[in-house]
Amino acid sequence: MKRNSTIALVLVAGAVAVALAVWAVKYFTADADTERAMATYRAQPLVGLVLADNPAVEAELRGAIEQDQSHPQPGQSRVFDTIAKLRQTVIAPTVAAADTASALAVMKARVGLVGYLQKHDLVACRQFAAAGIQDISKLDDEGQRLFRATLAAMEAAYRNGKANGGKGSLPTAEEFRAMLQTAGFTDDDFAKLRDAAALKDADLCALELRIDEAPDKLPDDKRGPFARFVIAH
Repeated sequence: MKRNSTIALVLVAGAVAVALAVWAVKYFTADADTERAMATYRAQPLVGLVLADNPAVEAELRGAIEQDQSHPQPGQSRVFDTIAKLRQTVIAPTVAAADTASALAVMKARVGLVGYLQKHDLVACRQFAAAGIQDISKLDDEGQRLFRATLAAMEAAYRNGKANGGKGSLPTAEEFRAMLQTAGFTDDDFAKLRDAAALKDADLCALELRIDEAPDKLPDDKRGPFARFVIAH
């Protein structure tokens, strides 16, 4: 498989891990003082636990909140970047060691959320699949509930991976592609993944849902590795 195809698979199939860690940034920081914003983050599933485990990152997040409030920058916020870094350096390696049951529970929660967004909020569904929902306050009540349920499932996988030593092994991108093929993905589907940015909201959302549902179409020995690959990228 060509390198750009591999990258496209990783970005599209795993971007939701970013969405889970980088959430509600505008909602929590735009109109709140630093301490109130920090308290809100600490109270959230997954994010609060990871901050408690990593005091240096908590200090970095505090600084990012203060910078965003005193010197806002156009586009992506500093808080978004800080939590995205936390996902990459701490959350992803830890959930890679989660057991099959924990990883599949995250996939099930994602199916519930993405399936709901597909019917009720295609714009948010696209964000979730592509780069992360930056303002959860724009979701309706059920969307917010399902998002928090997915965060809670990710927290459980994080706890499980941490208990397992946080040193899990993952399939390669080539192995992941083969599992997608087993789950029914065609050359046309892979072409869409490579050109995900050009897809309509409904089409990208539908691909995301198919990825999330894929474990049910795989042999038992592939379901856990597939789920761990997705939630760790």
